[in-house]
Amino acid sequence: TVHKASVLAHSLCARLRQAASSPPDPDHPHKDLQSWLPKALQEDLDAHVVSLFVRSQCGLSGPHADTLLQALRDHNVGVDGLKLLPDKAAVQALSIPRSLIDTVFQGVLSARNAASTSVQALQLWSKHTCGPRRLLLNGPALAWSRRHTADAFAVSPDGRTASKTGQTRGSCTVMCSLASQLRVPRKYGAVLPGGGRHSWEFAIDALRSSQGGERANAGSIRLGLVQAQAILDGRYAVRVGQCRGGTTTTAVLDEGASDQDTAYEGLTLQVLHGQGAGQSSRVFGYTAIDRTVDIVLEVGVDASSVYCLTRLEGFEVGDDAFSWAVSSSSAGRTAAIHGDPSTASYKGLEFQGAPSEVNRVSARGSEAPGTFPSCLGDPLKEGDVVTVWLDLDNELMAVSLNGAPLGSAVKGVHGILVPALSCPANTDVAVTLRHYR
Repeated sequence: TVHKASVLAHSLCARLRQAASSPPDPDHPHKDLQSWLPKALQEDLDAHVVSLFVRSQCGLSGPHADTLLQALRDHNVGVDGLKLLPDKAAVQALSIPRSLIDTVFQGVLSARNAASTSVQALQLWSKHTCGPRRLLLNGPALAWSRRHTADAFAVSPDGRTASKTGQTRGSCTVMCSLASQLRVPRKYGAVLPGGGRHSWEFAIDALRSSQGGERANAGSIRLGLVQAQAILDGRYAVRVGQCRGGTTTTAVLDEGASDQDTAYEGLTLQVLHGQGAGQSSRVFGYTAIDRTVDIVLEVGVDASSVYCLTRLEGFEVGDDAFSWAVSSSSAGRTAAIHGDPSTASYKGLEFQGAPSEVNRVSARGSEAPGTFPSCLGDPLKEGDVVTVWLDLDNELMAVSLNGAPLGSAVKGVHGILVPALSCPANTDVAVTLRHYR
C-alpha cells in the first residue's frame, strides 16, 4: 500500500506540473482536471503494475522487458488481460518475440497460481484536512445482487447474506453482482473470470421448512454458478423485445407483449441495448391496452432500446446448460446438477413424480456414468459450510463440506461465472458468502 501511494504521489506531481506548464487552450481536454486527471493517474498506475508484473512474474529486465511492455501497450493489454491469456498462441498474438513467449506464459501461469490471497472487503475512505477521515464504502469481495434477485429474497445491507422466509409461488433464485460500481454505495461484487483458480464459502445460516414449527434441515437448497453472459443475454427472461418508446417512468413494449393487465408486475425490466442500456427497474404496473410498464430509470428509453423482463422465480440454478449447482434435499442426498431436465439425454431416472420435479435430488434416482445428477454425498443442513473450488483453466469444480471433500470434481465448468443460490417454494433459507480467494 505504501509503495502504491508513493507511485501515486509521484504521478500526481508529474501530471499537475504537466497541466500547469501547458498554455490555456480549450481544445486540450487535459486542462479540465476533473475529467483528465483521474484518467491520467489510472494510466500511470496501470503502467506501473504492468511493469512490476513483467519484472517480478516474468523475470525480464532491460531490453527484453522494454520490448514486452511496448507490445502490451500496442495491444492495450493490462495485467488482468495477461492473466486471462489461455495459451501460448494467445501470447504470440501480441507480437511478442518468439524467444520470450515461453517466459511470458510461465509468468502468466505463476501469477494465476499465486493469486490465492483471501479478499475480505473493499474499503474506500475520504480524509479532510479539517476533520477525521470518513468511511465511504465497506463492501465484500463477493456480494449478492439486488438486481438479479427474486422478489422473495432479501439481501443484507452489506450484500453478504441472502435470505428467504415464507411460502412463495415457486422456486426462487438469487445471483451475485455482475460488476463493481464504487460510485454507488452497496452495489459491488465480483465476477469470476473465465480462467484461473478461485475459492469461496457458502455458509448456510438457516435451512428449514416454510410450513412452520422447528423443522430445521427440512428444506432443499442449491448452491452453484451461472454464466455471466447468459444473464446479460437475457436467458432468464420472461420476454425480450424492442421498446416502441418511453420515458424515465414508462416503457412502451412491442405489440407482441401480453394482453393481460398486471402480467409483468413484480418482474425486473433490464435495458440491454440502445438508449438507457445497462439500467434496470422493478415493474410496478402493466397496462395491456397500450403495452406500457411502469418503471423508474435515470435515463429514459426510446425506440432504440432493447429490453428484457426477467423472472428469477420458477428457475433453479443447475436446470440449464448455462449453470452448475450442488443440490441437496433433506429426504435424499447431495448431488451435482447441470442440464435441462426436460430432455431425454439429461439422465435415465426412475419415476419421481411430476415432470417439474424430475430434477430434484432424491434417494430413488438411478445414476448413469457421465450424467447428472451425480451423487456427491449426504444432504446439506443448517450450520454447514460449503467451500467451492474452481479451476477454470481445466474446467473443474470441486466442493468440500465443513473442510472434508464432497464427492468427485465436476468437469466441464467454463465461462465467466457468478455464484448463485436457489431454493424451492416451501423452504426458508439464509446463506452468507465469505472468504473469497
